[in-house]
Amino acid sequence: MSGSRQVLVIDDNPDIAELVCAAAESVKMNCMTATTVDAFLGALMPETDLILMDMKMPEMNGRELMALLASRHCQAGIVLMSGSGQGVLSEAQTYGLGLGLNVVGSLAKPFRVAELIAMLQR
Repeated sequence: MSGSRQVLVIDDNPDIAELVCAAAESVKMNCMTATTVDAFLGALMPETDLILMDMKMPEMNGRELMALLASRHCQAGIVLMSGSGQGVLSEAQTYGLGLGLNVVGSLAKPFRVAELIAMLQR
């Protein structure tokens, strides 16, 4: 296996998930997508370095998913994504940090590809 970063994206919109993965792959990262929580949990590995997660999913909201990740002692960096505004993202980031998660940033939808790539390269 190469030394490139392992990225996992969860977004119920497959177009967004694929866009994020294409951006990650353009900067030489390995990327997998999931559009359901079950698929995400099945793809989440100890080697996962970075998770980009939508805060608004039909099955489980972002707060619930962050609590689940915290209960599993997830060490990956987490980038929160939402179209609900920066206030929602700021509150969610504070919540995730309070759970002991490694929340490294957020992206307000719609975001520009340049913003996404800058976040990935942090």
